[in-house]
Amino acid sequence: MNQPSGYRLLHPDSPAAWVRFDEPAEWILVVRVLGELDVVTVPPLRAALHARLRGNRPCRLVLDLSGVTLLASAALTMLLELHHDARAGERHVVLAGTGHRAVHRPLRVTGLLTLFDTRPSVEHALRGSTASRRPTHAPAAPGAGSPSLRQGERHR
Repeated sequence: MNQPSGYRLLHPDSPAAWVRFDEPAEWILVVRVLGELDVVTVPPLRAALHARLRGNRPCRLVLDLSGVTLLASAALTMLLELHHDARAGERHVVLAGTGHRAVHRPLRVTGLLTLFDTRPSVEHALRGSTASRRPTHAPAAPGAGSPSLRQGERHR
């Protein structure tokens, strides 16, 4: 696979996985992953995520899995860790693009699917989220345009 525009290779020994980080708003981090998430590619992805979240702590992390072709047990473990870290760090994790078999089936079979807010696409995950930057003291009104906002979610 040739390097997709804006993506970087996750591991030099596995040219089958790529990642790209986007920040459509200061409190949102979109992580787009292409290829295979397995025992070789998950550790560098985990390290890259931790590095990004340590310096920049968005309250919404959107993980785009629409381009993932293999979701191995190492990836499932990483997702469970993300879920636990998000709860402790008051962060909201949204999994986008989980409708295809390579991603949906492992998430459903392991029971992880029920732990996450899932959306058909990144665009659905962001709908209403990036239109304006609301200050911390002015939360969105209930039902105001974004079904993905959760009670108590803070925007930083």
